[in-house]
Amino acid sequence: MDDVSCVLDAKEILLLLLYRNVRETSTKEDQMAPRKSTKIPATTTSEEKTAPLAALQVTGCQVYPLKDKLGKTRAIVRIVLSESMQMTGIRIVEGSQGLFVAYPNDPGYKGDDYRSLFYPLTRELRDHVESVVLKAYEDAIKDK
Repeated sequence: MDDVSCVLDAKEILLLLLYRNVRETSTKEDQMAPRKSTKIPATTTSEEKTAPLAALQVTGCQVYPLKDKLGKTRAIVRIVLSESMQMTGIRIVEGSQGLFVAYPNDPGYKGDDYRSLFYPLTRELRDHVESVVLKAYEDAIKDK
């Protein structure tokens, strides 16, 4: 008799191991139990409120001023937070009270308002990002 060999790639092996592990460890009680959600506790002290700002700093900022005006948008910006996360699609917009930083909106959202994909949660971080981005924009248009 000929030996029949089965060749599996790494993805198939991983899926088989995961399936076997889930099957062996799960019981009916586990499957029927509601999932627990992890909730981040709200900060209460002023020291804890400023902790995210210390952890997240704008470590890189690239500004691309638009030659032709695109509505009220004056530039497209890419920032790097704490050398760990890059955020693209940020815009510098000219509003009625001057320039401000606008975050990208969800194109699939069909509501009356806008829904941002990402945005700072604290006022301190929002002010920090806005000051760094607007300073970089002013430097970029001076260099032209």
